[in-house]
Amino acid sequence: MARAHHWLTWFERNKVWILWGTLIFVALTGFVRRDWIAGHLLGGWAEATPDPVLLLAVFVWFFVSQLVILPSGTLSILMTGALFGWWVGLLYEVAMFLSGQLLHLLARQDRGAARQALARALPEKLRHGVLWRLMERAERRGIATTVMLRLLPIAPSAICPLIVGSIGGASGRLAVGTLLSGWARPVSIALVGQAAGHALLAPERLMSEVAQPVLWVALVSLGLSSLAAYLIVRPLPQREPPSR
Repeated sequence: MARAHHWLTWFERNKVWILWGTLIFVALTGFVRRDWIAGHLLGGWAEATPDPVLLLAVFVWFFVSQLVILPSGTLSILMTGALFGWWVGLLYEVAMFLSGQLLHLLARQDRGAARQALARALPEKLRHGVLWRLMERAERRGIATTVMLRLLPIAPSAICPLIVGSIGGASGRLAVGTLLSGWARPVSIALVGQAAGHALLAPERLMSEVAQPVLWVALVSLGLSSLAAYLIVRPLPQREPPSR
């Protein structure tokens, strides 16, 4: 437990340096592979063969950025979606799955540290209302709670495993919920990034290339938000009294 608390606290205290260090690593990798990036941009996205070294650097950023409660995912996916294509959203989900399992393990080992991290990251009005409801549901509906949190458009990825782990939820339920729903937001956002990247090659087609994906993502986000809201507010089944 002491080691788990140490790692959670260490991540929280040093997240700025960790994220900046990872960004510098990605930037240096991009500089080394600048010839590929230039050829990719000039030659078009569909014909390019992804560079494995650059993809590895992007994956490291995806993984590290999801270990802290930080709303960085949307911008990261938009930029990489423009460079690599819509399927980078699936790469983001793989990083989400792995980082979620690590955070869940640490949160289960020290639930107090996990709840303190959540309390520091969330506004005060959410701590006693929505957060309490989420924890109540995570205790009895681990998969549904994971799906709900993965679908929320504005929820950083780290919140989900910290909530599920802080109440002792099973890692298997977190994994199933992430596999079911974790791809939806990243792929949708990456589609917008890909469309914007294509439009850069033909500025006169900017509106026609980007408008349709943005419309679809807006509709999907509205539907996902409605589903998540329903999962939050619907009543839990009454617990049966223990038999004597």
